[in-house]
Amino acid sequence: MNRIKRYLKIYGDRDRTARQVVPQGYRGPVTQAEYEGTDSYNDNGVILFEDDLRVVIATGLDTPSANVKTGDMVQVWILHRTLSPLGAIRTGRDNVICGSCPHRGIRRLKANGRYGVVGRRCYVEVDKAATGIWRCYRRGRYRHATASQYESLFGGRYVRFGAYGDPVYIPLDMVASIAAVAKGWTGYTHQWLDSAYVEYRRFFMASVDNDVESFTATAQGWRYFRVRATSDLTVFTNEIRCPASAEGGNLTTCDHCRLCSGSTGDMEGRKSITIIDHSRIAKSQPLISITPLAATA
Repeated sequence: MNRIKRYLKIYGDRDRTARQVVPQGYRGPVTQAEYEGTDSYNDNGVILFEDDLRVVIATGLDTPSANVKTGDMVQVWILHRTLSPLGAIRTGRDNVICGSCPHRGIRRLKANGRYGVVGRRCYVEVDKAATGIWRCYRRGRYRHATASQYESLFGGRYVRFGAYGDPVYIPLDMVASIAAVAKGWTGYTHQWLDSAYVEYRRFFMASVDNDVESFTATAQGWRYFRVRATSDLTVFTNEIRCPASAEGGNLTTCDHCRLCSGSTGDMEGRKSITIIDHSRIAKSQPLISITPLAATA
């Protein structure tokens, strides 16, 4: 218990990982074995997968999500395993969880001699829930879940793959197993141009940011989710406005709608979805156009 208390004292309240501060004698995160028999676990979340770079965590198992748009869905997060969400963004290493997403922004050297990220349009406020979940993980407070537990964890529940991070970094067999027992799910990926992830189109929507990408995604067999500039009123014949958005009349929430679930089953052939830009900087820096991924590959 002394090691546990020492670890929590060092990492319990402050995120030092982004500054690469390693205390003398540090032996890594407290392991699950060291927590056995204690009451230190957070039962609102579980670890689904982790490797050297990433960790996949499901939350909202006990306490419903407070997200008004998505409703009561289990939230699945893809996080950098050793860097906090903010630390990963500042160092440019969020690419291991976000891939080629153009909303990440660009890391540049500023006039003051320090690096900073410019043009970031991601709607996720990573300094809030994502950071809290990552810290909880680093304290060793989440149990590891096994496939045999998916029915009890996700059975009859709605699942949001990718509350933060791109869900193609979740093993495909894991996605399929969770979707098989869940009542419904949603998911979006910016990696749809990479042929390595083509099988994920069964479960996720292609995230597209312009007309060219929407046509390309459709040609490759993906249903898509297209973000439009606030001045763009165009809705194609194969699209509908997101019914869980203000422009769509807030007719429902994602957990009841579930149209953003790829091409599995009765979703095949359904219309794609479009929405007005809802990023954090949509008002201060209106979306005009985002360079197609194919042009930057």
